[in-house]
Amino acid sequence: MSNNINILKYLLFIEYLTPQSLKDIKFCHDAFEISCIDDYIKNNIEQICDKNKKILDDPLNNYYIEIIIQGGIYTNKILFEKIIDKFNITEKLEDFYNILNAEYASFVLKFNGKLNFKYKNEIIKFNEFNLNDHKNFIPIIDNNFTFDKRNFYLSTAPWIANDIENINLPHHIFIDLSQSIANELSSLKDISISYFYSKAIKIINDNFPLLGNKFRISMNLTKTLNENVFLNSFYIQDLVNILENYKENKFHTIDKYLSNQPKQRIDMDKNQLEILENYIDELSLSSFASKFALMYSQQFAVNKILKIHKDHNDIYSINGPPGTGKTTLIKDVIAGIITQRAIELSKLNYDEIIKNEDGIYKLNEKLKGYEILLCSSNNKAIENISKELPKNDAINCKYIEDFDYFGTIATRFLNKKNETEIKAWGLICGVLGNGSNKSSFIYNILKDFNSKECNFIGLINYIKKNKFTDKDFNQAKNDFNQALHKVNLLLNQNKKYKHKIQKIKNFYKLKNKTNLFNNIIYLSKIFLYKVIGKNYEKKYAKKYSIS
Repeated sequence: MSNNINILKYLLFIEYLTPQSLKDIKFCHDAFEISCIDDYIKNNIEQICDKNKKILDDPLNNYYIEIIIQGGIYTNKILFEKIIDKFNITEKLEDFYNILNAEYASFVLKFNGKLNFKYKNEIIKFNEFNLNDHKNFIPIIDNNFTFDKRNFYLSTAPWIANDIENINLPHHIFIDLSQSIANELSSLKDISISYFYSKAIKIINDNFPLLGNKFRISMNLTKTLNENVFLNSFYIQDLVNILENYKENKFHTIDKYLSNQPKQRIDMDKNQLEILENYIDELSLSSFASKFALMYSQQFAVNKILKIHKDHNDIYSINGPPGTGKTTLIKDVIAGIITQRAIELSKLNYDEIIKNEDGIYKLNEKLKGYEILLCSSNNKAIENISKELPKNDAINCKYIEDFDYFGTIATRFLNKKNETEIKAWGLICGVLGNGSNKSSFIYNILKDFNSKECNFIGLINYIKKNKFTDKDFNQAKNDFNQALHKVNLLLNQNKKYKHKIQKIKNFYKLKNKTNLFNNIIYLSKIFLYKVIGKNYEKKYAKKYSIS
């Protein structure tokens, strides 16, 4: 266990040193001099107001100014040199340096509200500012334009680089430091934004040295808050949670993964008869209604995954070259898990599905554990399969007429950015993740939509207007159980071939025993005649076969 804990600590340490690179921001400005912050705001606020004059003239508008400053910008080359220096690495790494040009921020500050400008005791609103008339005015932090401590983001990379020898540094130290800095900054009021930034630099530098002096500032008029800022690795908090709970043995699957000792490794080219026998016994009850059936090796993998999922939580790894259908079989795994859940659902009564406990609706425990989450280091790969599953094109045309699982709603969601309509058979999944995708899900699926062309009923009102009764549920159960019965009959018919496989296995066993007997005789004769000085190898090799 201690070895696995050290591995987890090492992985966490690596993630500390793997920050998120800076993203391009529209209309941003890079600078080193802090005084440039106020100048940038004064030089650009008029342009923003002119572009949005109609909005700002409306007395009911709820738009406000948002300013984002990415501070202490450094390159990964600087971070790498810091690590090299700490560990006294003397190897020549000039070629490696050439690819180290990505930029990162040490921290981020976000401000938002109705920005005001101040000169002496005079204050004007941002939409009244004119550079010619108000050149001595400066943008300020006040009760109308604020900094919230939740809008301070600190990077782990420069923090851990300052104490890089200490791989056991607890994560709560970083959290406490980040919160302490945010609390101190949130108390600053009635000062210029540039002075606020200079105070942030001083406070952070008092705790650990920043790796760069460059900063990037951007400003825009917005109605909704931007998404969270991502400075650090996505995996840090997960690794921290695992480490905190590992000693209590709450993560058995992680233990199996770290031990790198799989229970069983199956080579499809070996023991083909045993594999075929298991294949018949474990054949899954359902499949995705694809245009083409899975290959033997794909179906075998699906059978094993679904068996493991049903019996207990475990890790199952599938190895194969690109283009061999690893992604394709995911569809059948999804279909299998949905079927397993449907079997459990069919055993319940209508009033057992969801329980109302003190105003909180809870799903029956028997229906939990069937959630499906597709994850990858490649966002595009997940997005592609999430878009592929609901399409009509993904379904065999023989079945498409029978498929309609909120098809109209799924079609609307699938076509939010397409010029030509792509038909969808069902609302089986959706591309989520960032704020834009989540907003699209709410707008295109949950809410009603009315236009000149059509009146679209969202999922919420659709469910309200189409009440599902106890009678409907019992009918659905009956239909499902009848279909399940037919499938089991077909699977039982397949099992009649097992006795033929057994005959073949017995034949090979008998053959191998005969060869083994002849080999023993052959070896004993060779030994005998070698002892008395005669060589009869060729004579006995012809008479007895060697397996």
